[in-house]
Amino acid sequence: MADSTSEGMSQQRWEATHEYIEQLFSDDRERWSREHDAAVEAGLPAISVGAAVGRWLSLLATMSREGGAHLIVEVGTLGGASALALARGLSPEGKIVTIESDPHHADFARGAISRAKEHRIDIRVGEGLKVLPDLVEELGVESCDLLFIDAIKTEYPGYLEAGFPLVRSGGLIVADNVLGAGKGWVPGSIDEEPSRVAIDNFNKMVSEHPRMQGTILPMRQGLLVAQVR
Repeated sequence: MADSTSEGMSQQRWEATHEYIEQLFSDDRERWSREHDAAVEAGLPAISVGAAVGRWLSLLATMSREGGAHLIVEVGTLGGASALALARGLSPEGKIVTIESDPHHADFARGAISRAKEHRIDIRVGEGLKVLPDLVEELGVESCDLLFIDAIKTEYPGYLEAGFPLVRSGGLIVADNVLGAGKGWVPGSIDEEPSRVAIDNFNKMVSEHPRMQGTILPMRQGLLVAQVR
């Protein structure tokens, strides 16, 4: 039973907790801040993953295969922050294929990746729902160690269906913003806001899938992690 004198997880307490975690486990916060500011100045939306989520992505990529991931597919490059975080968990010969629908975002990401001197990230410009089936043909079924989804929220169920064949048994499917984004928060919203409905459907698809086991880390806007069995 909870202590009746406890403060509970208020917004202020949550922000302090998040700050504590970042101070302990994010050793490159200044770089994250610089890249975020540069992206916003270039006209990109201020929605890139933060240092704490970036650390999780690095760890998950490392843990997806002994010695680091061989192949990662990402849906939603934006400014390249998440791809660079995932790259820290690649094996030396590993590769990331990341999909971005906006050519301007892709150009900025190429610059960020070049500044980081990271040569193992391949950006594909196109819509995720169209590019993913092509990648299944190009890369092969069960060729991927980790699929990371962080793009158009209403298309999350479609990304899962199109990208699932890529992930090998034992590989990981990771998705950001699975508790909400903008006005589409799950739970709490009682209307039929499209993003909320799609995210809720996506979460249920994962929880009910016979070949996936996973859960949601309730950090920031929610990070789903599931393993393909």
